[in-house]
Amino acid sequence: MLDLGFPPGTHAGREGDGATALHAAAAAGSTATLRVLLEHGADLEARDTTWDDTPLGWAIVGSGMRLGHDPDPDWVAVVRTLIEAGASTEGIVLSPDDPKPPSPEVATLLRSHGVPDAPGSAPGRS
Repeated sequence: MLDLGFPPGTHAGREGDGATALHAAAAAGSTATLRVLLEHGADLEARDTTWDDTPLGWAIVGSGMRLGHDPDPDWVAVVRTLIEAGASTEGIVLSPDDPKPPSPEVATLLRSHGVPDAPGSAPGRS
């Protein structure tokens, strides 16, 4: 689609959740697709219309729920790539009460980038 001239921010299912292709790649742990979209200028801070969340947020949820159909998903690489590309971690808090927590590996990576644990929670439990 990019080769045909579609912009990288085209919404995938605009009538549905308003997610972009970057949201979908992030949620699925598709590092190669994510990198191609970023190379073509995909918006790191685009927000979907249902949860008002960014691709980083979708990657975090995807890691814990094991979303998508990528044959070799790597949510740690996706989250690292998004953060290194400049995705904001502001507002992200790790909580053991989160109904859709990240995988333990992604939680560890987020902590290493300064994402805090919720007040009163024990570090390392998300």
